Amino acid sequence: MGYLSQKKKQARIKFFFEFAAFFSVAFTVGVFWDLPITVKSHITDWYFQYYLLMLALFGAALYSKRFLPALTILLCIIINFVRLGVSTNIFLNTPSSGDAFLTVVYQNHLQHLDESLSASSKEEADVIALNADNRLSALASRDYQLFHNENLLDKSFIYSRLDALHAGKVHFSPRYEASYLSFDFDGHKGLLLNVDFSKLAAEEAAGLYNNLTEFVLEQNLPVIIIGDFGLPSWSDTFQNFLLKTGLEIKNRVILSDGSGLFNPFVRPSLNVLGYKTMGLKEIRFLDKADNPSHPLLFQLIL
Repeated sequence: MGYLSQKKKQARIKFFFEFAAFFSVAFTVGVFWDLPITVKSHITDWYFQYYLLMLALFGAALYSKRFLPALTILLCIIINFVRLGVSTNIFLNTPSSGDAFLTVVYQNHLQHLDESLSASSKEEADVIALNADNRLSALASRDYQLFHNENLLDKSFIYSRLDALHAGKVHFSPRYEASYLSFDFDGHKGLLLNVDFSKLAAEEAAGLYNNLTEFVLEQNLPVIIIGDFGLPSWSDTFQNFLLKTGLEIKNRVILSDGSGLFNPFVRPSLNVLGYKTMGLKEIRFLDKADNPSHPLLFQLIL
């Protein structure tokens, strides 16, 4: 490569990393700035992906020995790490010193109930929290009891090998219902709520989360909520919900909507919420077979 070509290449590289540093600063300022609602919504939806992009840019700047842009990007990474870390667990699940392990399989957009029951049985799951877009026919299982008196299963339902203290359904809006199961497992009592708000529209969020908050606060048992919450955990609506209820996010960020094992282009909205001393040991995707989404196995530490 000739001298002039090499000089032009270095100029392009220099411009790229200077722009990357400017972008990182502008984005970080935007996170804390009072921006128009559409821009703020975009940043909220894709916050984690932008954070990962900054990590990649930092690595590339170091590799190219562009230390000043790298230092600028690193500072932005630290600021955003703190901002995200206040809202959620970024890369690790919440540990716990508890001695009881409750295995829950969660699946949404269910179409083939028999396949989900079979996969859960192989994993010896204690609870199977299921959500269907269309009505399904109930199936008997030798391992699990269905805790809803319906011949046709509509939207949200739970199978379990546990003896339930109480079970039922609750409506949070005209379009959204959730199933719940209160249990006594190894001396640990709690209420497990199974939700699927994956198609939640922005205009529905405030009313639904107000109703969800009221439901949680009315319970006299520790509450655990598993499912797709329809919002990233760092959104204002979700953070207000956590603040009012005292619940905490127990899982790392899950970059998937359940249809695949990993998808960097989805809003992370799958979460496990629980009380302060509860932990999460494991998250694992099971084989989805002919269903459109994978069952997710969560091993809770009570």
